[in-house]
Amino acid sequence: VEPKKGWQRTCKAVGIQGARIHDLRRTMGSRQAKTGAGLPVIGKNLNHKTKHDRDFARLDLDPVRSAMEKAAAMLATRDQAPKVVKLRKVGGE
Repeated sequence: VEPKKGWQRTCKAVGIQGARIHDLRRTMGSRQAKTGAGLPVIGKNLNHKTKHDRDFARLDLDPVRSAMEKAAAMLATRDQAPKVVKLRKVGGE
């Protein structure tokens, strides 16, 4: 089913002009990248069709689901930056 008409009604109802469904895809993909998701996971989430589909087809869905949930959580917190954790050097250096 083509979602364009429903999308247009939704945008009109909330007063958004010029937004496209593809904007949501790009936003979700960029948020997943910010959370550390790899390109195969992002491609699987966005249903990309490339010559590498055979690699995506073997991808376990747990990391895909996790990346989507992390990106959605980031969006739900109004784009707050992820928490930065300082790492210690190995061997106490």
